[in-house]
Amino acid sequence: AWSFGDLFGTQVIRVTDTAILNAPMSAVREPVRPEGTASGSGGVYLVEYHGDTSLIGLRYAMKDADFAVAEKAFDADGRHFAAGTLIVGKVDNAALSKLSQSGLNVWRTSAKPGVPTHRLAAPRIALMHTWIGTQTEGWWRMAFDKLGVPYSYISTQTVAREDNLKAKYDVIVFAPLHSGNTSLILNGVPMVGNPVPWKKTALTPNMTIDETDDTRPELGAAGLAHLQRFVEQGGVFLAAGEAAKFAIDFGLAPGVSVMREKDVRVVGTILNGTTTDSNSPIMYGYGETFPVFSEGGMTFGLSNTAAFGRDLPTAKDFKRPTGRGGPDDTDEPEGRVAIEAEPLPDVKPWEAIPLNDEQKRYSPFFPNVQLAENERPHTVLRFADADNLLVSGLLDNGGSIAQHAIVVDARLGKGHTVLFAINPIWRGETVGNYALVFNTLMNFDHLAQ
Repeated sequence: AWSFGDLFGTQVIRVTDTAILNAPMSAVREPVRPEGTASGSGGVYLVEYHGDTSLIGLRYAMKDADFAVAEKAFDADGRHFAAGTLIVGKVDNAALSKLSQSGLNVWRTSAKPGVPTHRLAAPRIALMHTWIGTQTEGWWRMAFDKLGVPYSYISTQTVAREDNLKAKYDVIVFAPLHSGNTSLILNGVPMVGNPVPWKKTALTPNMTIDETDDTRPELGAAGLAHLQRFVEQGGVFLAAGEAAKFAIDFGLAPGVSVMREKDVRVVGTILNGTTTDSNSPIMYGYGETFPVFSEGGMTFGLSNTAAFGRDLPTAKDFKRPTGRGGPDDTDEPEGRVAIEAEPLPDVKPWEAIPLNDEQKRYSPFFPNVQLAENERPHTVLRFADADNLLVSGLLDNGGSIAQHAIVVDARLGKGHTVLFAINPIWRGETVGNYALVFNTLMNFDHLAQ
């Protein structure tokens, strides 16, 4: 069985001595807020960051402060700071009070460290929903609301009407849903019978978050084109679960596919993830391995082409037949010198297979399928190795998904489509994974390092 400690990445120890119940206790009436620390002196504030959920709300609360994030590890005043450390300037007394109450550890210094940095953004966020179902993405809304993250709540119908999404938003978040078929997200449900409204009326006074005269239409071809243009112009589209499959199915993440492993069984299981790109801002504050929540064992496959996927042979899954003789005999042609075949590429399950000579040439049968270097997707988080994969819950044949990609940064035009095979914001319990989303949001304009 899993425990809440599994979800938060903390250690849980069973106590069998009932005398602990006799200890003095008092009811907690207010939300428990962790205490931060502050030390040193000077006008530059170095804030240690370990994926703290309080950061994103603090960023919006301190809009006038100068937030930068260190892209590399550095030393200052005899201390070591990891990549992702915040360097904050222009802090007045009111902002300093907010900073000290955030639960973050703050170190004051007199000079800005000489380390590459970029601005930590407070992006304009839209959270896009369908009318098919809003329960799962409701947990994302609750997390944003509780942490003070402003966003616009828009439906797929809104996206179908808005032809210039980039003028309003920097990031569009598409949280997990359960439609059963991604084509429903595009086409909606059949327009049979009377309209199905979702509106505030005298009988339904609480339907105020969003409204529509008819919930049956969804994104449509126009909405898909608007989303594609949004990303191509430099926007970030963040999609998780079935929403990520939608992005892949309809061309928003070239070179990425959903892997189908029929023999694996995962039912709401806590599994270990392993960082593959510690330089990606998405991974700021995280170590090498930490637990994640997987609903069904979904993973991604990567390719350097837009068409072929991971169906080319590699050294792992293909061996040249021996030809003449027995199983240990090599195939040596008569009358000429045998030439060894070029070795096949040896790639990891989370990596794209390198292009072969045939793919590097233009083909009239598959023109322009090769992705340019700056258009190729890459993995930032994968499942752990098979012997370290399961943390808690049900897992059968886990070796078939071990090491496969679960968070991928894909490119489309000037923008990014960030895909999650896991659900990082699941029912208010996977708080340790929230920062994977928030890091993407706050670094939306510097994801390509």
